[in-house]
Amino acid sequence: MRPINEIKADIALWAAPMPFASIETISKMIKELTEELVKAITDGIPLDRLETIMTAEKDGRLAVLTDKIFKAEMEKFLAHSQMRSDFFELLEAKMAGRCRILPCNVGDTVYDRFADAWEVTEIDIYDDEKILARCGHKGTDDYCALYSDEIFLTHETALAALNEQNKP
Repeated sequence: MRPINEIKADIALWAAPMPFASIETISKMIKELTEELVKAITDGIPLDRLETIMTAEKDGRLAVLTDKIFKAEMEKFLAHSQMRSDFFELLEAKMAGRCRILPCNVGDTVYDRFADAWEVTEIDIYDDEKILARCGHKGTDDYCALYSDEIFLTHETALAALNEQNKP
């Protein structure tokens, strides 16, 4: 599923005057993009299910419903003894400060604040909880180091951040 901002940008593009496209084509594209936008916003949840959820939220029943769903999903997840063991071991390590979630893996392609692509060659974890990804381009001496809050996992998110940064 495409990001919401990307779909909105396509709708705006098709809504602009287009001398090369027929009104039928423009209407069809806007309708398709609007349907895609609704699916992206609702995460593909059918309309009748959304209405049920909204009614439950209005009636104050959503928290109870959410708790029941979460509990059922956790019970399914923890049904396997090895998963249960791993889950609690990770949870304990996280609570003790021994577990950090890395923003990416070595070998991943990441994007910097200029939306330039880099391959992660090494990841350093520092005592002050900072995580640094050392990156390069294969076959070159190009190099950059990115802290976890400077890493974007997709080109689209990097471009969106760059556009946001360049707004007047």
